Amino acid sequence: MSSIYAKGGRLYFRLKIGEKWKGLRTDFKVGQERAAGVMLEQMERTRTAGGEIVPGGPVTVAAFAKTWLERRRSEVITWKNDESALRLRVLKAIGHMRLDEVRPRHLITMVNEWKRTLAPRTIYSDYSVVSALFRDACLDDLLTSTPCMLKKRQLGPKVDKDPEWRSKAQFTTTEVRRLISDDRIPMDRRVFYALEALAGLRLGEVSGLLWRNCGVQPEHPPLGMVLVAFSYGRPFPKGNVCRPVPIHPTLATMLAEWKLHGWAQLMGRQPTPDDLVVPRVPGTSSRFGPWRRKGYVYDHFENDLKMMGLRHRRSHDLRRTFISLARSAGAMTDILRRATHKPPTEVIEGYTTYEWEVVCREVLKLRIEQETGEAIVVIPGTSAVTASGFATVLLPAAATLSSHYPKTVALPGLEPGCP
Repeated sequence: MSSIYAKGGRLYFRLKIGEKWKGLRTDFKVGQERAAGVMLEQMERTRTAGGEIVPGGPVTVAAFAKTWLERRRSEVITWKNDESALRLRVLKAIGHMRLDEVRPRHLITMVNEWKRTLAPRTIYSDYSVVSALFRDACLDDLLTSTPCMLKKRQLGPKVDKDPEWRSKAQFTTTEVRRLISDDRIPMDRRVFYALEALAGLRLGEVSGLLWRNCGVQPEHPPLGMVLVAFSYGRPFPKGNVCRPVPIHPTLATMLAEWKLHGWAQLMGRQPTPDDLVVPRVPGTSSRFGPWRRKGYVYDHFENDLKMMGLRHRRSHDLRRTFISLARSAGAMTDILRRATHKPPTEVIEGYTTYEWEVVCREVLKLRIEQETGEAIVVIPGTSAVTASGFATVLLPAAATLSSHYPKTVALPGLEPGCP
């Protein structure tokens, strides 16, 4: 077992490296046993993880980053983004340095190098990873202070790399109709895009949406409800506040059709309440789980835009489009915000809960329908029903359902829970 011993006023570590026990001289003096103990524990974790141990003192930035990422994996859903930032940019600059020797001037040099190729917002994002790493090193008693004290003067303004880009980062009503209607786009992706464009959900919120939270029947009509409760597999979305979102009639039509036919055709079985609404396509496994990750969605989205002859934009811009088009149609900002963001911090907002009909009224101001040349079948009060008897109300009374599937015409009269 590793231990600490004193010799000539200095503290030494007795540590097993490979098959042999070795004594390592440290920079700690007698009386600093507590700090030395923390360091020894960190070195043990580094050795177990295969990292490099620096005899005589703290581990390197690269060694600490390795064990830090292992903890990060269990703490944050975006740990993979942290790993990429460290591997591609941070460790190349300071990974070889001892953790306790990194100074603000080293970080300034690194950031100045980033400015040659990275967008300003990417610089801020990567620097936040560095700040978190050194903050946790301080919390582990490996450092007495963090070198991450750079401000706007060193980091630069937090702006877009292209000043003309953001004004174009939106879809028109016609483009949204095409994206959710074009049969050349697989139905699972059209539903995914509709949840962003007609409900304003973030990418992670769509990926983590479960059937039990989709089509929740509110106390009062006119619209059903999506309860945004997860981001990917993590409980609570951004802001740590679950929020109810009205299901736009066009989205309700698509979800009902997807649940009745499309989901089973994709997955080979009927959905259950605990299934993801839009899971990954079978055969496209990922070590990150069944969720559609950012890269997976963006690659397909880029290809779909090219196929349709539309210019490049991000999938996230569909959420921006939902808010922009709804407000342009007259939706009241303070009410619409309750469907897209957590409540503002003012005390009175914490005491305010808008009636469901009021929130639905603002969402209904968005006028987007699917493009189809086929007949529309009216199904009053229909519920989406599976063979297992699982029923979730997706369509309000007198809603319409596109007849892409001939079996749809046989649905009138179904009661919830019928096989």
